[in-house]
This record gives sequence, structure tokens and C-alpha cells, in this order.
Amino acid sequence: SDAFGRSSQFGDSNQADSPESGSAPLFSRYYTRPLAPEAVYQSLALVASPAGKIDPASLVKGRRQWLGKMIEQMNTDEGGEHSLFEQGVQKSWMLMNDPLMQRATNSTERGFLHRVATSDLPAEQKIEHLFLAAVSRKPTKTEKKRAQELLKQRNDQPELALEDIWWALLNSNEFLSDH
Repeated sequence: SDAFGRSSQFGDSNQADSPESGSAPLFSRYYTRPLAPEAVYQSLALVASPAGKIDPASLVKGRRQWLGKMIEQMNTDEGGEHSLFEQGVQKSWMLMNDPLMQRATNSTERGFLHRVATSDLPAEQKIEHLFLAAVSRKPTKTEKKRAQELLKQRNDQPELALEDIWWALLNSNEFLSDH
């Protein structure tokens, strides 16, 4: 439908549409929202796995364990739960230090980053490939410039620079939100 086909970007025609700041929603744009923890897990598991192949049984087991770290039991009579995934700083800290994130962003593992880092692509195309995979767009001029500077700093170990770029992309709000 037209409503679901709208962009989440602000433009001249939708500057007044900002329910995040307390105004009434006008639905002139798509409102971003955080990805569900299950979607984040599936994405990280996919890029951490060799050749993007995941055993369904291990995926279910790993998902249950990963999501278990994100849920806090409230110890009430109703047996309520509280999701830690919705909290800003705690969510960020958990994701940044999560073993699955570490596997997904390690160029020596046999995941997506390893395949990009060891490919014959020029450095600029590797950077572009990482951006397209993580946030479905090419890097801006500023992002490209900073990524290339990082590669120059780590000239002797470019795979470490790619790890840093990939880690930043996978921990970005742009990757972790539906927009």
C-alpha cells in the first residue's frame, strides 16, 4: 500500500510529521522502529556462519540461548517478563560485547566478513560491499573517506580495519532499526 511504501526520511513535505517529539502522527512517512530481537539474532547468525549456511537445529538452540540473555523475569505472581533489548545503553552494551557479535565481526572466522576480506575486490569495493550488506546503501562521501583513512592506518593489516568498519555498521542504529 502507499502507506507502507513511504520512506522514513524527512523531506520538505513531512517536516511537521514528528510523533517522536509529541505531535500527532500524520503518516506522511514511515516511522522507524527497532528490529525485534529475533530479527537481530537471525541477521547476526547469518553473517557469522560459514557461507551463510545455518543448521536449523543449532539456529533454534542458539536463538533460545541468545534471547534468554535479553529477557529478565519480573518474579511477580503473573510471571511477567521485561525485555532488556528495548533499553538503549544496556542493549548497546550487550550487543557490542556479545560473543555472536564478536564472531560476526571477526575476519578470521569463516563468516561473511572473512569472505569479503579475503576476496580480490579492491578496498573501496570491499567497503561498499559491507555497507550494502549491513544498511542497504552505499557509503556517503564522508563515510567512505573515514573508512579509507582507517584502511591506510592499518595498511599492514587491512582485515582489522574491515573488522572495525563491519563492527560499527552492525552496531549502528541504521542496522538495528526497521526503516
